Amino acid sequence: MTSTRKSTARNGPPRGPLLLSTRPWAATVYLLSYPVVGTLLFVTTVTSVLVTAALSIVWVGLPLLLASAVLIRKCADVERWRAALVTDLVPAPGHTSHGGGFMARLRALWSDPATQRALGYLVLMYVPLLIMDTAVVALWLSVVGMVTVPLWFWAIPQNGGHGVMIGYRPEAPHTTKFAFGDGSFGLWIDDLPTALLAAALFLVLAFGLAHLVTAAARLHGGVVRSMLGPPTDPLDSARRVLEEPGALRRSSESGDHDDGRLRRESGSPARPDDMRETGSRSEENTTSGGES
Repeated sequence: MTSTRKSTARNGPPRGPLLLSTRPWAATVYLLSYPVVGTLLFVTTVTSVLVTAALSIVWVGLPLLLASAVLIRKCADVERWRAALVTDLVPAPGHTSHGGGFMARLRALWSDPATQRALGYLVLMYVPLLIMDTAVVALWLSVVGMVTVPLWFWAIPQNGGHGVMIGYRPEAPHTTKFAFGDGSFGLWIDDLPTALLAAALFLVLAFGLAHLVTAAARLHGGVVRSMLGPPTDPLDSARRVLEEPGALRRSSESGDHDDGRLRRESGSPARPDDMRETGSRSEENTTSGGES
């Protein structure tokens, strides 16, 4: 129950505006760190695999091949720890049992689905996740940065003046504030009222993009959970609902009782469960009679 409440508190809808919560900022740290951490893990994994594959043709490369598999698992641990910023802690999958020999351990590690999924995440998913994280975080930080434009617009040098250009205005700064058409479009910010107006517009946009950056981080964390976490049973949630006390379990139990009663009334052979239930009731009646 405690883990369920923690999961709901982390992944459920915030009580206030999402921008004012910690979730988009945790997502920003998570997405912003992937180009550095993910690239380092990608280079480490690819280098270790290529080197050990080249040396594995001789017996000297076999210990390196074992070390490479262990290194891949450790790199996957780093990504599981990072994912705790945006989702619940991703547990590590169990290790495949192996014999006592060196070759048995080597074979078990490289045939382990956890090692293969970790290799697929660290190498095959690197480019798609890097593109997604970089694009989303660049857009998000650009909008957040423009919210503070009244603080620094005056310090940006332009031809013939100081200001910030949003769009394409080749005639700036000798132009009007807004322009659209004739090859020009955008907003020229060179005074405080215009900067405040632009900051207000970008603040409204930031409230919407907070959902985008949070969703991108949760998607990335979901990929980590599905590829680096333990395998899940697709029927586990339905089985858990049936096992927990509630309306469904009471309905199932009452259906079993009604089925047994109908079998007895119709003279059909009783099922083993019904016979055990009848026997337990007979024992209870005998015990009650002896006590009286």
